[in-house]
Amino acid sequence: MLLRLIPLLGLLQAYCIYHAYRHTADQKWYWIILFLPFIGSLIYLYENVYVRRSVVDIQEGIKSTLNSNYAIQKLEADVRRNDSFANKIALADEYLNINRLTDARELYTSSNTGNYKDYPDLLMQLIKCCYLQDDYAAVVDYGAKLQGSKVFKHSEQQTAYAWSLYHLGKLQEAHIQFAESDNVYCNYPHRLEYAYFLKECNEVYRAKQLTTCLLDEIATMDPHEQKRKRVIKRQIQALDKTLASSSQS
Repeated sequence: MLLRLIPLLGLLQAYCIYHAYRHTADQKWYWIILFLPFIGSLIYLYENVYVRRSVVDIQEGIKSTLNSNYAIQKLEADVRRNDSFANKIALADEYLNINRLTDARELYTSSNTGNYKDYPDLLMQLIKCCYLQDDYAAVVDYGAKLQGSKVFKHSEQQTAYAWSLYHLGKLQEAHIQFAESDNVYCNYPHRLEYAYFLKECNEVYRAKQLTTCLLDEIATMDPHEQKRKRVIKRQIQALDKTLASSSQS
């Protein structure tokens, strides 16, 4: 049995010596690896591979904590080295997360070419970015290309598309988009937006019907599910109260 392990121990020892050479390790490690073939190799791997990797991970975490721009700087460096689609999108997503909307939009737009032209996930990010910039015409343009897409249906981008249609005066088209999400026992954030839309269109009675329906649905759920819905429930209740006051005045 021991004889079978000798070739493996030799390979382990050879790897450690090669690793030490490539990483210019101290001279002492060569002696430890050579004269303590198995134990020495394990000690070397622990000290120079496992521990070093852990230290690097800790250092990266510290840098990220102390320098809020560290993640951005790394992604920007990645793009400078290789402006691939993946690298540009990763940087654009980070820009979007920190509200650097112009920078994010430029990267998304420049990536919307070639094989990735009108790529659904990319268009979804463009819609989010353009909507936050109040560029409703652009949102409508990108949203029109996503009609029928599974990733678009019942998404927050579809709601942004519907509101953009409203802001452009296309009320009937906006109504159709909002109504698509009005399915029972689901899509509560989208249906709440639908109620806000109806209120903006002076359809207070219909909006009140919708908020009442939403609250009734949540009331029939088990306690665990109701707890999960507590934030959206409070938002629905606030609008419901406003609609009730409007209908009485």
